[in-house]
Amino acid sequence: MMRLAIRSCCSARRLLVSRSPRRSLATLTDRDAAFFESLLGKSGVVTDAQDLERFNSDWTGEFRGHSKLAVRPASTEEVAEIMRYCFQRDIPVVPQGGNTGLVGGSIPMKDELIISLSRMNKIRGFDEVLGAITCEAGVTLQTAEEYVQQRNHVMPLDLGSKGSCQIGGNLATNAGGIRLIKYGSLRGNILGLKAVLSDGRVLDSMRTLRKDNVGYDLKQLFVGSEGTLGIITECAVLTPPKPEELRVVLIPMDSFDDAIHTLKSAKRFFNSALSAFEYLDEASFELVKTYSKGQKDFKLQTKTGRVPSFYVVMEIATEAPVDGGDDPDARLITFLDSLGGISDVAISKNAESYKSIWGLRENITSSLRSSGMRVFKYDVSLPARTLHEATMYVKGKLLEEGYRDVRVFEYGHLGDGNLHFNAGSPRSTSPGEIAKVQDAIENHLYSFVKSKEGSVSAEHGLGQLKAKKILYSRTPIEVEWMKNVKRTFDPKGILNPGKVLI
Repeated sequence: MMRLAIRSCCSARRLLVSRSPRRSLATLTDRDAAFFESLLGKSGVVTDAQDLERFNSDWTGEFRGHSKLAVRPASTEEVAEIMRYCFQRDIPVVPQGGNTGLVGGSIPMKDELIISLSRMNKIRGFDEVLGAITCEAGVTLQTAEEYVQQRNHVMPLDLGSKGSCQIGGNLATNAGGIRLIKYGSLRGNILGLKAVLSDGRVLDSMRTLRKDNVGYDLKQLFVGSEGTLGIITECAVLTPPKPEELRVVLIPMDSFDDAIHTLKSAKRFFNSALSAFEYLDEASFELVKTYSKGQKDFKLQTKTGRVPSFYVVMEIATEAPVDGGDDPDARLITFLDSLGGISDVAISKNAESYKSIWGLRENITSSLRSSGMRVFKYDVSLPARTLHEATMYVKGKLLEEGYRDVRVFEYGHLGDGNLHFNAGSPRSTSPGEIAKVQDAIENHLYSFVKSKEGSVSAEHGLGQLKAKKILYSRTPIEVEWMKNVKRTFDPKGILNPGKVLI
């Protein structure tokens, strides 16, 4: 008989492991492992403690689970069989995609069964007229992107983790990314969806109609639900035409107000051709130059000679050739001239320079990891004009409370009001002090967000990290009805327990 590992390999870093109580649910046994192996075969079941490590922790290394069993179904039907069994046995489950999240949403809080969708990686097809890709949930975003690009389309989502993250996980968290300003959220681009419910029944909403107003749009409940209402197994996503011309420009800014002015001007000037508008502060810029290979030679400053306070990364995408000789470069120069007071602007000329400029923004996270600091990462949504105000408010509070060794890095999606507030403390900081710094940042940042009627989660979800913070951004009656929906879809509470709602 198959023997489940009694303990899994775990590092000493357990800062974000939850100890919250859970209603009485079943514990996995050898009998359960045997059943899953009979259903999925040996390759579909993981019980070895070392092999389970990659399922019990995410790429941040901050969240640790203790699951002794992971299963890898290869079809919706197999997921349904697994859930029927788990429903009968009261076995809690955690759906898992590419494990690239930042809030512990796909990591077990205790010893739940992990359902990995990585083997469900088939692309079903592409509707050339509609421009929609149909695929299984385990297809990586990069694979989907390459597939639709061959058909002169692009995915409406672009993430730095696209080589690992999966479409199912993207939908489960309603991932945002850098081009939301042009293409909107995944919620607005999902046409069809198939999900397995807690009792193993399959909710099939895989219709691919642009207009369909028959009753409630149930598929939207699963987008952003983080696997707490059902397990997304297949989907159909609308994809926009591939741009004929792409240009990205790096613009130095003397102030955050200048960045806001540039954003407003770019929206009017470029209209729908504006596909991304990102920003980063000078500290983030210098961090990337220090720790990211290939970005160390950028030396930009304003005409005044002052070191820029911020940098804007702006992308222009044109779906059809520009008529009348008004090429993208000429349009950019006209726009930049209209701003006045800037110089040393970097404009992409080829694929290499395009990638290099984007690297200044996209490599901030990896540079933080390389810096050796203990990093605290936050993802919030606010009115765009208040993003820097939020940073200065929290930074000021940290200084008032004596946290002078904490470095603050500000960047994000300025075009849609998404702030990535990152703070770093020396790696030598004691665990007790780390917990105090974390509490201080969260209390001040989330209080500011609430005062501006913002969101404590812009694009990463709540997971286990922010589940207790939901009332900062939702009213008690909203949370009450979320719980009612949860009880309706998951009466036994076996789907991703402890996430989103606790």
